[in-house]
Amino acid sequence: MKANQAPHPTTAPGKIPSTQDDLVLTPGGWRPKSKALHIEEGHHVLAEDGKLKKVHTASKTVVQELDDVKKTSGEKPNMPSNVSVPDEKKVKSKTKNEIIPSYGEGWITYAEWNNTSGNPINYFTTEWVVPPAPTTYNGQTIFIFNGMQSSDHILQPVLQYGPSAAGGGNYWSIVNWYVSSSGAALYSSLVQVDPGQSLQGVMTLTDQSGGLCSYTSSFPDFFIDLQVYDVEELTYVYESLEAYEITTPSDYPAGKVSMTGIRIFIGGLAATPSWYPVNMVTDCNQMCNVVSNASSGGQVDLFLFTTTIRSNYFSNVFLRMNGTGVTHYVSTGAGTVNCQYGASIFERYVITIQTGGSYTIQSAQFPNVLLRMDGSGVTTSGGTVNCQYAPPGSWEKFNIVKQTDGTYYVASTAFTTTYLRMDGTGVTSFLANGGGTVNCSRSVGAWEKYVIFPDLY
Repeated sequence: MKANQAPHPTTAPGKIPSTQDDLVLTPGGWRPKSKALHIEEGHHVLAEDGKLKKVHTASKTVVQELDDVKKTSGEKPNMPSNVSVPDEKKVKSKTKNEIIPSYGEGWITYAEWNNTSGNPINYFTTEWVVPPAPTTYNGQTIFIFNGMQSSDHILQPVLQYGPSAAGGGNYWSIVNWYVSSSGAALYSSLVQVDPGQSLQGVMTLTDQSGGLCSYTSSFPDFFIDLQVYDVEELTYVYESLEAYEITTPSDYPAGKVSMTGIRIFIGGLAATPSWYPVNMVTDCNQMCNVVSNASSGGQVDLFLFTTTIRSNYFSNVFLRMNGTGVTHYVSTGAGTVNCQYGASIFERYVITIQTGGSYTIQSAQFPNVLLRMDGSGVTTSGGTVNCQYAPPGSWEKFNIVKQTDGTYYVASTAFTTTYLRMDGTGVTSFLANGGGTVNCSRSVGAWEKYVIFPDLY
């Protein structure tokens, strides 16, 4: 949808089973439908006399009392620790209607920083690009946002996939929210967006008086905002991934979302935050990586669904790919593929099935950089394993085959009976440049067997 298109209709709430229509989904978890309310254009939220109120901006008429104003004590805000999923909303067996183990829900991975300067944040902006849609849709909801939080309320411009109280479905959309830790969840109009579109989420301090603050949350290019007046100062800031009703790893988009151009101003001066990453859920290799704390444009990467490839023989040794500088096709390949102790950003991959059933193994950290195997002249072991820039050729395609013991081997499609080989000898702790050797083998032994997580099939 283009920036000048009208907001998406919000009359239909998120997908709620008929037996559970009293609850709707928000970025604060599940709430009673009566607590999730649309703040239409021309209206704002006002905290007054201990109540949150919906006000018609032009006439200053109170349209509706929404919720009690809450302020809690403690060292940290209530969210995300209090975001919960009631039993009736947990994934259930279709045959026995019993709760079954499911993937993590709520805040998944995020970075946070607390402004302790004594002066309020007057501007917080982040830019990111709408990722591809997940390859499966099972009614899941994904929220990606930058946000500002007080002790009990969070203001956030949110990119959403799937349904919520604000609307949505099997597509990406954007909406601004002001959500309490357990009560009201207030939202602007919703606008549908497309993969590849650039977004900017902005929160601005518009007034300050008597220890209370007024803010606007907006997506400036899409002409939707949410204004809140005379509320508690928002001191904590976030870059976050949140998800609900995930039933399989492919319910997430594969790879990462880079939250870039992060700028925070306090008193009109650029602040330098010290972002602190928190990985609450890692069942699909989710991860937060702080790339830069720069005041002129910081960056936090949110890894969603990625895959790790671990040696079955060498303890805690993973396939590592450094694609630095690999920005175009090179006939001999480039970059470095070797081993690493433990898995971080260079050890995460997007494995994609190709026409005919083969796979490509793409770095999650370095977009469009693929694993390359040159098995020329290999009679026992040797050859070259390095990187290549997309699109894939035959040397970047593999058969990934599961064995009876649950491990996998990775075989070249271009070189007959040639397998990925990992020698992790001596790799017993983190090495800045990696270590060990990754090359080719003409047979499958202990060094050619891998544990792939999450399980490929």
